[in-house]
Amino acid sequence: MARDDSARWLPSFLGRVPAPLSEPERIKLLGEVFGIQGGKNPLNYVVRPLVDTPITRALARRRPVVIYGSSKQGKTCVRRRAIPADESVVLSCQQYWSMEDINKAVLREAGYVPITSQVETQKRDLRMSGRIDARGRLPFVESGLNVEAGRNRADELTNTFNTEPIDLGDVNQVISQLKALDFRKVVVLEEFHVLPIGTQKRFAQALKAFFDEGSDVRFVVVGVWRDSDHLIQLHGDLAGRIDAVDADKWTDTSLRNVIQSGAEIMNIRFDPQFAGRLIAQCVSSVWIVQEVCYKACESVGIMVGDGSAGKLVGADFDVSAAIAEIVGNLTGRYANFIREFAKPHVELWPDSSLAQWVLGLIIVSDTEELEAGLNIGSIVQFIEQNNDQYIVDRGDLVQVLLNVGPAQAKINTSPPIIDYIHSPGRLDIVDRAFFAWRNEQTRANLLEDCGLPAEFVRGWTRSSRSTGRHRS
Repeated sequence: MARDDSARWLPSFLGRVPAPLSEPERIKLLGEVFGIQGGKNPLNYVVRPLVDTPITRALARRRPVVIYGSSKQGKTCVRRRAIPADESVVLSCQQYWSMEDINKAVLREAGYVPITSQVETQKRDLRMSGRIDARGRLPFVESGLNVEAGRNRADELTNTFNTEPIDLGDVNQVISQLKALDFRKVVVLEEFHVLPIGTQKRFAQALKAFFDEGSDVRFVVVGVWRDSDHLIQLHGDLAGRIDAVDADKWTDTSLRNVIQSGAEIMNIRFDPQFAGRLIAQCVSSVWIVQEVCYKACESVGIMVGDGSAGKLVGADFDVSAAIAEIVGNLTGRYANFIREFAKPHVELWPDSSLAQWVLGLIIVSDTEELEAGLNIGSIVQFIEQNNDQYIVDRGDLVQVLLNVGPAQAKINTSPPIIDYIHSPGRLDIVDRAFFAWRNEQTRANLLEDCGLPAEFVRGWTRSSRSTGRHRS
């Protein structure tokens, strides 16, 4: 009787309820509950149905998933909860990676052991010969692969299957090899945004091939941007083939649940006014919420959830000062970004003054305006209104905006702070903590750091003081 493989592609975790994050019999450390932990989710993880549920649903439909949002908004935590570690392979993308590098990394994780690499005249490291090490897996013999037998130092029988060299630039060969390996794990590409745009485009094309060929390999892409159609813009044929999940959205209710969940685990109570002030001032940043809660507990000596008997925390805690201290620790990152981005980058754009004015608009705009994104029209209007008889060359401006990613990579701003979406032509802030940091700064000083004309800085300062809108 023929074997029924109709469900062989289903990862074993689909349909399984994720295990609880908390361990009821163990004393919880404060750092395990509030804040970012390396390799683990915080114990006060809050499920957001519009974020968590679509990921498992998409994988069940054999669809690639894109998890996107601003930095420190829980993208990796969402991925960890949805996909168990033993069912996934996690690759951290590098700035220099080509599509061949991605394919090589996936094949190695799948068990393909490279033996030699051949460098051709026109292509770099495009072919890789290798072997598949397996114990007791005879189905490979049926595929016509050459089989060798030997014994290792432990005198254990090991079968080594030599394969033909693989063209790492040929997605069809890669798909075939992964099928031969019976590889069915979810491949996660973290930090996808750092890849060169050419590599991103080639991956988007390859992703369509994986989907159309019915590959058992599922891909999850995690990146810092605010555009749900990022991969579709790279390759239009992905429309209808991938699902995008926005991990950036944190409602006041979700943030309040984060605070309440952590309080229950630590066996404390947060003062209601403390929670209200924190949610009002956190600029919808879950990272800021976690850090402030940590500091509030630390300030009264609560470092473990060892039975504080419902102690009240936060009644006299200065939320504003705590946020200022937290984002103040990022001053080096943000100040360096402003200074370095404003410098001439002749290989990226012809007119550095346009980049300076773009920064200027970011600095003077209201938070609500930045959250909605700055369109080209508003940028042009801002520049022309502050430069008599100056007409912005939109082509030059678009060139600046298209290169905000490469410029940030050049000046080592990672993760990025700003991102441009070519269609519909919108500049986004993709680091919510930047909002809070900017609000703590003297804006005139930031404008000077941008290299904008002193006359404009003085004029804006006078106007700001008269309206009281910003800290000038």
